[in-house]
Amino acid sequence: MSPMLSMLDIQYKNPALRKAHINGIFYFLKNFAPLRSSQLISLTGFPKETLRVFKLSIRDLLDTPEGDNLALNSLGEAFVAKENPQPYKWSLLEYENANLEAKILEVRKTCSGDPKRQFDLFFASAKTSVSKALVVQAKGLLEDKAKIALLGDDDVVSLVLALLNPALEITVFEID
Repeated sequence: MSPMLSMLDIQYKNPALRKAHINGIFYFLKNFAPLRSSQLISLTGFPKETLRVFKLSIRDLLDTPEGDNLALNSLGEAFVAKENPQPYKWSLLEYENANLEAKILEVRKTCSGDPKRQFDLFFASAKTSVSKALVVQAKGLLEDKAKIALLGDDDVVSLVLALLNPALEITVFEID
C-alpha cells in the first residue's frame, strides 16, 4: 500500500461516489465482510462498474483484490479504524402510493425487451423507481420549471418524475 493513501485519494479515483458513499462502503466492509461483489451491488444500488473501479482503487487494502469476496487486510483494517466510517442511509424512501407503481407497470407492459447485460442494465421494481423519484422530490429538486437530466433510465424514474411534477423539463440519455 502506498503510505500516502488517504480518503482524498480514494475520492479522486472514484468520481461517481461521494465521500459519504465511500464511508458507507467501508462501513459495510468493516462490519459485514467478507462480502461478494453482488452483495455490495445489492446493498448500495451502485452499478457493477462503479464498484469495480472502487475495488481497484482500494486493492491494497483488500485481502484478495482479484477475488469476488471483499474483505479488508490488516492495512485496510488500520485505514478503516483511522477513518471510522459511519453508516450511510442506502435505503430509499418508504411510501404508500400504489397509483404511481401501477402507472409504471402499465408502461413497462407496452415496452417489451429484456435488460441488456452488455450495458450492465437491470430493471428496478416499480416500488424502487417510485422511491428513487421521491428521494429527488424530498431533496427539493422538483420545483416547477426545474431541469433534470438522466443518464440511463431503464427503471423509468423519468416517468415518475414527470408524474410528480408535469412542469419539469426532463432529458433522458439512453443507449438502448
